[in-house]
Formats: sequence, structure tokens, C-alpha cells
Amino acid sequence: MKAVELNPPGSFCNWKPSTLEELKNNSIADSFAGANLLFENEYVKLWDITLAPGERLPFSKKNTNYSWTCLSGGQTISHYTDGTIRMYKIEKGETTFFQFKNKHHVSDLENVGKNIVVIHILEYKHEDF
Repeated sequence: MKAVELNPPGSFCNWKPSTLEELKNNSIADSFAGANLLFENEYVKLWDITLAPGERLPFSKKNTNYSWTCLSGGQTISHYTDGTIRMYKIEKGETTFFQFKNKHHVSDLENVGKNIVVIHILEYKHEDF
């Protein structure tokens, strides 16, 4: 995954007013708001994110460790609560692991590419890594 920082931490000058308004005034859901839950047991949740070009998932708070695999490849943008905006170029089949257990990480996800982006996320409910 290649990342390019479009806006630095501590600054909100390059944010769309509607995105900043959403962050300030809307309640932020836990886990992967807007994603489709495909499977859940006592240990994991399996999520599907399928975004057409221009589609966006709202801000959500991640409090667990998780991994994802991109099934399609694509280009996305995420906004973070510290003001950072990053654009990501993701290759088909790329897999990444994130450690957010008890960290309250908040971000959104928008498909800014020309093709559908499909990402499957395996969220670990109780494991400590």
C-alpha cells in the first residue's frame, strides 16, 4: 500500500466543509460503520466493504486489532481526527494488519478511483497481539 499525505496533522484547511461538519457534529459509530457484516462468532467479525467510485463510508471508531485484504485494488482517501488526510493506492491481494486495540482510532474511507474497491476486514474481538 502506498500512502501520500494530502493534509498534515493539526490542520483542517484542506477538508471539505461537509466532512469536517460530519466529524464535529455526528455521533461516531464503533467498528466499521456502513460495511456489511458477513460473519461473526465469539472471536472475529468478517466485514465486506464494497465502494463504487465516489462512495464513502462515514467516520467510525476502531477499538480492536484487525487485518484487511483488498480483493480489487484501488485508490482511497481517509480523513483522521488529527486533521490528516491520506490517499492510498492499494494493490489487488494486498493484506495489512492494524493494531488498534483500545486506541479509539477514528477515520472514514472514500473511493476516489475509477473502479469499485472491495476490501474484506477480519476484526479480532478478544485476541491480544
